Amino acid sequence: MAFEKIDMDDTSGELKDKVILLHGFSGKQVAAFVDCCKANPNLPKAHVAVVTPVSRVKRVKDVVREIVQDAQGGR
Repeated sequence: MAFEKIDMDDTSGELKDKVILLHGFSGKQVAAFVDCCKANPNLPKAHVAVVTPVSRVKRVKDVVREIVQDAQGGR
């Protein structure tokens, strides 16, 4: 399986937007994870999303692209 970085920052090679996809967690566990991330200022900012039946059948890079676009106001 190959992984592809999308929307890379030209200067650092890092992704402009970080995305964390969660699958198989309860709503309570997801909320605790998000709260933990927000409470730790040393972690990079990331969009957190839960895998849904619709996103589960899409390519990961397409799901990531949609999440980032939604976070930016639908651009």
